[in-house]
Amino acid sequence: MHAHIKSLLVIVVLSLCAVMLSGCTGTLNSTTWVPPGDAFELGGGNVGAYNVSGTNTGNTSVEVLSISTAGAKSLGTFAPGATIEHTFADGEMAKFRNLSSSERAELTIVVKGNIDSLGMKYQGK
Repeated sequence: MHAHIKSLLVIVVLSLCAVMLSGCTGTLNSTTWVPPGDAFELGGGNVGAYNVSGTNTGNTSVEVLSISTAGAKSLGTFAPGATIEHTFADGEMAKFRNLSSSERAELTIVVKGNIDSLGMKYQGK
């Protein structure tokens, strides 16, 4: 094979790899409402780490938990107006639990990192 064809082939392969890898990371902006007594779950089956930063923009406190194969770990209870930032590891789930039994919670969340494989769901009472 000629040298210039080999060089072109290498460039094409590297370009394809860059395109495939660029889809693995990104940013997700969300305003999320969590019904009274329910929880919002983010991640859990993900491949790769992701960072969550957010603000409790509602009128009720929210507990944020990290769920992994080792179990659940509370990252704290966040009053209205409070902020959180945490990096979740490969396979780890972020859980936002509304502590009110009568009022919905409201969160503004920014997720950065490997967001392509993040699952999202609500967990009822």
